[in-house]
Amino acid sequence: MIKEIDNASIVVHDLKSAVKWYRDVMGLKHKFTEESIQWAEMDAGGRSTLALKTKGNPSVCFVVTDLDEEMKRLKEKGVSFDEVFELPGGVGRVTSFKDPWGNEIDFFEPPRK
Repeated sequence: MIKEIDNASIVVHDLKSAVKWYRDVMGLKHKFTEESIQWAEMDAGGRSTLALKTKGNPSVCFVVTDLDEEMKRLKEKGVSFDEVFELPGGVGRVTSFKDPWGNEIDFFEPPRK
């Protein structure tokens, strides 16, 4: 499960298609779209928001509760992942993939208790 992100935004070429993809494939709830500035916000869980915009630089990292389960779920929807890395010092695991617009998305799984 995607747990949260902290103040992240990504750049997309088509705002309406991006909202649809993040809603239907990633499973995020659409909060609102402001067409006049080409900005949409998606609820990423908890207090976190993912901003979709047509200009600027992308950057986002989602905290997930089960990296293997999220990878399985998205692979079933056609998403390809990079290698999974164990972070030094037992901090957790991370992997990356790209959305249809070439933005890098990272999944981070903290150590399980």
